[in-house]
Amino acid sequence: MQEKDYHPLTETLRLYAGWLVACLFAIYAAGSYQHIRQLPFRISTLDEWIASPVILQTSLAAFLFLMLGSVHQAAGKGVWKGIGLTAIGFALLVVFRANA
Repeated sequence: MQEKDYHPLTETLRLYAGWLVACLFAIYAAGSYQHIRQLPFRISTLDEWIASPVILQTSLAAFLFLMLGSVHQAAGKGVWKGIGLTAIGFALLVVFRANA
């Protein structure tokens, strides 16, 4: 039987989160440009997505996951460091939700 080489789950999640952040950034850029400039066409979905707090919170959560994951790798990994960075991430999300 041939052994399969799988990537760790966190690396797969980081890949998907990176694509999510990139797509949400493109949506915000296009929607902001549509809001500022008069375009020959109008995409109403962009207006709804930019006004939605769920999209903003999702992009922040994905960004925090990527940022704190990179900090965790740079700090030398470890369970306690991961738990601490997870607590920091949740605290930042709570502060953002309370002020948004």
